[in-house]
Amino acid sequence: MEKTKAGKNEVFPNLIEKNKACKNLTASLHKLDLNPRVFRGKAKPPSLLALCLGVVGKHLEDIIVDLGEIAVNFPADIKMAIAAIARRRKLLNDEVIIALADSSWEILDISGSDISDSGLVIVAKMCKSLRAVDVSRCDKITATGVSDLVQHCHSLETLRCGGSLRSEHTARRSLGILKPKLNDVEGDSWEELDTTEIGFGAQSLRWFVWPKIDQDSSEMLSTECPRIIVNPKPTPFDLEDLKFPGKHFQILNWTIPL
Repeated sequence: MEKTKAGKNEVFPNLIEKNKACKNLTASLHKLDLNPRVFRGKAKPPSLLALCLGVVGKHLEDIIVDLGEIAVNFPADIKMAIAAIARRRKLLNDEVIIALADSSWEILDISGSDISDSGLVIVAKMCKSLRAVDVSRCDKITATGVSDLVQHCHSLETLRCGGSLRSEHTARRSLGILKPKLNDVEGDSWEELDTTEIGFGAQSLRWFVWPKIDQDSSEMLSTECPRIIVNPKPTPFDLEDLKFPGKHFQILNWTIPL
């Protein structure tokens, strides 16, 4: 009889402990969020595309020689993303941009790169639909390259220059190129003439971004070519009425672990 009571006294504490453990487990399960679509306190994982571009970006210098063959079947936006990676890694030069250039491109940002006049003219011939080009801080691009650009890209609306000593000089030398020339020297203003009477020049250019433009150059452009707006400000009025192309120079927000 005493053995039976002793056995009961040993069993009951064990049951009590197990019951407490079960209650704690049940409470924990109620608090557990099993919804896989919600990541609490964690950043969204990168996409497969971003991961692939990250691998390409890390080893870009190793594949530059064969980049033309590798990228030949890439979509235009992927080529542009690789060009952006090359620019940020200071690897963008004539060889790289020529290998990546796509005829459907409307935007070209080669700022701060080692691209020269020869590379720019080849790209301009390939990408004749370019509407916005940023050549700021490109010390190897001269007024000759800008002239070739406007000659081949008749849809060019936005051009950005300056940012370095040489690029400032290029911007100043390019002012005469940007102004349309009059074939009819007796006309009072090129804006009053038909397009057939206008010679060379950036006929489609509407926005010229040169942050450190001097006052004389700014006044000369506004007087002789008022159609070209210098350093436009993206105010709501400008965005609505002038369709300011601020989107052309937005930074690519690729999550690429370089």
